[in-house]
This record gives sequence, structure tokens and C-alpha cells, in this order.
Amino acid sequence: MKKWFALAFVLLSGSPLFAQVYGNFHVGGTTDTFYPVVFNDVLWGTSVATELQLGRADTHTDASSSIWAGTLIARFRFHVTNWGNGSSFCNAEIFQTVGTGVGFTNVFIANWLDISSVDGAKRFMVYLRGGTTYFYTAPAGAAAPVLYDGVANALPLTLSNGTAFNVLTAPSATVNQSGLTSSGTAYYLGGGTNYFTGAIGIGTTAPGPYKLAVEGTIGARKIKVTTVNPWADFVFDDDYPLPDLTELKTYIQVNKHLPGIPTTADVQKEGIDVGDMNAKLLQKVEELTLLLIQQNDRIKALEQPLKKIKLH
Repeated sequence: MKKWFALAFVLLSGSPLFAQVYGNFHVGGTTDTFYPVVFNDVLWGTSVATELQLGRADTHTDASSSIWAGTLIARFRFHVTNWGNGSSFCNAEIFQTVGTGVGFTNVFIANWLDISSVDGAKRFMVYLRGGTTYFYTAPAGAAAPVLYDGVANALPLTLSNGTAFNVLTAPSATVNQSGLTSSGTAYYLGGGTNYFTGAIGIGTTAPGPYKLAVEGTIGARKIKVTTVNPWADFVFDDDYPLPDLTELKTYIQVNKHLPGIPTTADVQKEGIDVGDMNAKLLQKVEELTLLLIQQNDRIKALEQPLKKIKLH
């Protein structure tokens, strides 16, 4: 039985599903521009996704031994729609080190696109940095990449329906330049911990200084802020100075906001810290409560003499 399995593996290894072709190509133009390079979905007819690998392990390729031009290891697993058949997708993994030499500080991949919906050519386009040599691995039978860099072929790349693709001058913000970019959605069904070291952006590719940045509305059953220091109970300390109402009135008339509470301009510029703002609002509520108690005590003190006068 083992011999039959071994024989089957050897036979399959020679099939298009296992065999591969290797090659390299040089995208002309300049390193500050990205040019369309077309690959074909050679396994489309077998109903198997095509896997294309692009790389350049030697950082000195296209440069001298003293200049770092950058390295790239990338993999695209894709299936094109081909006249609109459907099930098209692309999952891309990109790992790279950009160069440090003059003219080589740009990333390598700007975007990619299935351009097969208007014809039967089964074409998949990747925008690659110009002035750069790439090495590729593709399934056996894959045609050589077709470059539209103004050198190998003229720009723009024009489809049969007239749609034209010219160069790009900047990478797409939705391309992950150091990891996985998926055209699908993700479901994680494991009950264990999922760990993320960096920042997470939902609806934004620029989370800034925040660990989680959301461009839009957050819906939640419950939000718990675990640390707010100091909490506002210091208002009840015996030596806490309550605000003078006359002074407070003047402050509000001049500044149009309560003391210790950010202005409209501050909030528009910096936003608010939910935990900190709740503590500040609680501080104002506790101050107001103590002031009301004081007022109530004064009213009662005035009511006593009035009651005695009424009795007489």
C-alpha cells in the first residue's frame, strides 16, 4: 500500500497542480512609481486557486554592494472571476524591508486587482515598484508576466471594454505592507485568547496613538473602565473647598463652561477620556449635592424663627 501511495505522489508531482515555473523580470521606470504587471490564473480551469510568489532576497539587487535597495517575500493566492463566474478572491502575504539607499525607500507593492471580468484572459494585475527586479514562482503552464512600464509595453494597460490602468504614485492604504491582506471576512471560533501586539483600526488604517481606533459608532451592552484615578469622592473630605456660587457665576459668564471641564474647542481637538470625564462630572454632582445640603440647612435655619413668629 505504501508503494502505491509513493507512486501516486510521484505521478501527481509531475502534474500542473504540483509543478512550478521560476523566473525573474525587471520593471522599468522609476522607484517612486508603481506599474501594472499582469499574471494569469493558470489553474482556473482546474477549479483550484493559483498561488503566485514574488520575492527578492538580496537587498543589493539593482544596486551596488554598498546600497540597500530592499527585500521582499510575498505570496498571492487568488482565483479570478473570468467573465463574471464568481468565487473570485485574493489573499496576499507581504513581508519586506524597504531600502535605505537614495531612491529605494519605497515599498514594493501598491495594490492588485482581478481584471478578468470583461474577457476570458483570466488576468490578475499587481502594481509593482518600478526600477526593480523581481523573482517569481508560479504553477507550471503560467505565462510570463506582462509588464506595462513604458518599456516592455506602453501605458496605460487597456482592457477590451476601454477601461484603462495607468501608474500609481502611492500604495493603497488598504494593503498590509507587513502581513496578511484578505479579501474575505474572518471568523475565529476558538474559545482561547487572541493576542494582538500592535494597534487595531476598524474602518480606519490610521489608528494613531490608540490601541483600538474605530471610525464610526460602537455598540456595546456594557463598557467597563477599570482604572480612574483619582475618583471624585475627595469632594467629601472635610478640608475640600467647595466653590463659591458667586465666583462660579462670574466664571461661567466669562468662560462659558464649568471649571475643570474641557471647552467645546478642546473636545473637538482632543476628544474626551470617558473615564476621566465621568470622574469630573461626578465631582460636579458631588459638589452640587453638598451645596444643596448647605442651602437646605440655611433654609431650615431661617424657617425656625418664621414658625415661631407665626405661632405668636
